[in-house]
Amino acid sequence: MLTRQNGWRLVGLLFLFSGGSKLGDPYGFLESIYSFQLPVPALVARLLALFLPVFEFLCGVLLVTGWWREIAAVSVFSLLCCFTLVTGQAWVRGLELSCGCFQLDFLSANLLHWLESAGVSFVRNLMLTLACAGLLWWRVDGEKAVRDGAIAVEP
Repeated sequence: MLTRQNGWRLVGLLFLFSGGSKLGDPYGFLESIYSFQLPVPALVARLLALFLPVFEFLCGVLLVTGWWREIAAVSVFSLLCCFTLVTGQAWVRGLELSCGCFQLDFLSANLLHWLESAGVSFVRNLMLTLACAGLLWWRVDGEKAVRDGAIAVEP
């Protein structure tokens, strides 16, 4: 059964995999960051390559375990909004790149190229952003329903 908690757990597993797969190859992730051709200083790109995978992994742990879930959920939603904007601008500009979202080197080169392309990455990030927005809204709507007396809550 898909509950709000299970939805966040699924997102958490995705972020565990995404962050964990980048932790072992910060230089490869740095190359991916550079491929977006963003106007950021080299130091910022290096810091992102070092700390973003750690932050993603930590958010994944928090979402899966339920510790500080609300903070992790808002953090993941914010990250996904940024990822959607960055991959969207790369897609609009027609950049040929590998987004660096996942280290899927075990896949065939053609499939990997397609999955990590800017267009597919943008659509994937947009869908994840909308799903997380729905999970965040679910909480707000559920609390409103409880407050308005539409849902009985057992003490």
